[in-house]
Amino acid sequence: MHAFLLLLLAQAPGAPASADPGIETPPPQVRPEDFSLAEPGGRARQGTLPGDFAIAPPDPESLRGPSKDEGFDFIPIPVLTFNSDTGFGFGLVLLAYVYGKDFRPYRHGLTGQFFATTTGFQGHYITWDAPHLFGPVRMEAHLEFHKDLYAPYYGPGNHTFPGQFLEGPDRFFGYENVWTWDWIRFRIKPFGDQSPLTLYAGYQYRYFWITPYPGSNLDLERPNGVTGGRNGAAFAGILFDTRDDEQNTHSGFLIQVAGRMARPWTASHFAYQGVTFGTRIFFSLWTPRLVLALHGLADHLWGDVPFWEWNQLGGISSVEGLGGLDSVRGVPRNRYGGNTKVLGNVELRWATVEIPWGPAPLHIGLSGFLDTGRVWQPGQPNGKFFDANQWHSGAGGGLRITRRAAVIRADFGVDLDTKRTGIYVAFGHLF
Repeated sequence: MHAFLLLLLAQAPGAPASADPGIETPPPQVRPEDFSLAEPGGRARQGTLPGDFAIAPPDPESLRGPSKDEGFDFIPIPVLTFNSDTGFGFGLVLLAYVYGKDFRPYRHGLTGQFFATTTGFQGHYITWDAPHLFGPVRMEAHLEFHKDLYAPYYGPGNHTFPGQFLEGPDRFFGYENVWTWDWIRFRIKPFGDQSPLTLYAGYQYRYFWITPYPGSNLDLERPNGVTGGRNGAAFAGILFDTRDDEQNTHSGFLIQVAGRMARPWTASHFAYQGVTFGTRIFFSLWTPRLVLALHGLADHLWGDVPFWEWNQLGGISSVEGLGGLDSVRGVPRNRYGGNTKVLGNVELRWATVEIPWGPAPLHIGLSGFLDTGRVWQPGQPNGKFFDANQWHSGAGGGLRITRRAAVIRADFGVDLDTKRTGIYVAFGHLF
């Protein structure tokens, strides 16, 4: 953690050495302190699973000034993190960037991760990003491998096993899950770089090796997909984004509409489809250092849906839920799942202390949050929509350290139903 913090917060004192001693090279626009945790160009977050995160500079649209015209950067970063669902995590992230004339922020970007946690979770990947591979079209490709010795399975619906949850090496609620996740995505701004409208489309391929523990809940229920298999899907979406800063927003909003489809012709053993609607709204209250952030997301699946999709929320940045680091803090990871999921988050962010630090200040701040959500599953007693007892909520607060686009957060959350507590140390805002 200390090594990561030093890299994130350090300020380069001057321009890098030029390849030609007689030529003065301007300082690069991509600096270590600009790095944030995200899919390349995506929102700052800790990825689709606890312990799974990527590092990338800000989106090209957010950078101004001359680009670095030539050269190559390679940066290794040791990482250490923690959350109550998966324990301590440690690993290494490798960044490599190839620069070219008139390409911003780079011509090609490569990010690799090797990561494991004390509970037996592993997440390894490599991502390639080419912001201008085909003129205005941005292309991204991703190869990933995961292994989870105790992936949680509680069954579908809004009221499974009240008051119980997976703890440690639990072979009743847990199962062994090994899977790959590979995708390719294309993005374009049809009305120019300054337009808030972005269109994207792509294809993802996942393969699952599922091993239920004898006598476990998964072994007893045997839901669709329990034998694993291929899960290829096509996806597409629309983004309308007016945020002033993608990683550390003070004002503006993001609206997204996305869809995905799995069929035999997409190399899937399962035929189903899904839609996702989401919004994020940000208000500065009297000062940019005090921000009210609102987030809402609805995800609906239908067809021959495999059980692992019950806990996936779609969109430009697919995350797990409901429960855990990326959805309802305090509630155990993936505690509630179903074909239909609704999630809401309210967060008040206060940059309490500002410390001058070169050209960009360091902010140390506090946050308070309320997360809530619920699910529906056909054939299950899901309860009435407006009944407060049907919603699963977590509340708490945390510490924030921010500089430019870099955000480090430490949250403490309480499950308002069971009073179970959770601690999360991660990178990037929840939304």
